[in-house]
Formats: sequence, C-alpha cells, structure tokens
Amino acid sequence: MTRLTSPSLAIALLERLVPDSEALAGDLLEQFEHRPSIAWLWWEVAAAIATHLLDRQEELDGPSEPGVPM
Repeated sequence: MTRLTSPSLAIALLERLVPDSEALAGDLLEQFEHRPSIAWLWWEVAAAIATHLLDRQEELDGPSEPGVPM
C-alpha cells in the first residue's frame, strides 16, 4: 500500500485526538480489511473526531438553562 492508501495515518490521528479509541481503531481496521475503502475509513475517523470534539465542547460549556440563549 502506498502512504495515501494506507490506514496508518487515519488511525494515528484518531488515536491522538480521541482518548480511549483503541477499541474503535481496532474495529475500523477490521472493517477496512473486509471493505478496503480509504475514503470510508477517513469518513469514519473524521466522524469519530468530530463527535468527540462536540461532546467535549458541550462538557466545557456546561448545562444550558431552557429558554436562555447561548
């Protein structure tokens, strides 16, 4: 595999940006073996990172009160 089609960079980025992502990385690599689409893999990694960042932002913002604009 060339560097661009190798899953190594995507998985390294996932593990760097999303804590406790070893199980997810393993599942993604297993699926990648059965469905070798680098675009699919990057999409899944991007979704996991985005979800983590949104969850983290919500934690930092704290609970919002109903009817109070942010």
